[in-house]
Amino acid sequence: KIIALGENTVKTKADPTGHSIINLIRDAAQNLKAQDLSQAKIYILQQEINILCEFCLAGLKLVNNPKIYYV
Repeated sequence: KIIALGENTVKTKADPTGHSIINLIRDAAQNLKAQDLSQAKIYILQQEINILCEFCLAGLKLVNNPKIYYV
């Protein structure tokens, strides 16, 4: 079941925090009404791999490191 989608909105919304992973975490947490996403699975498109900066990695750590798959 898909609970959230994330896209990079840094340029489109002039939001420096709008990384796709951060947007995904926000949506997933709101949809699940939970901060623990440890049971979630995140699928990342190959062209988005450069998104996993320290900011995004810290966000993933805050929600208990969900499993990540690269497709």
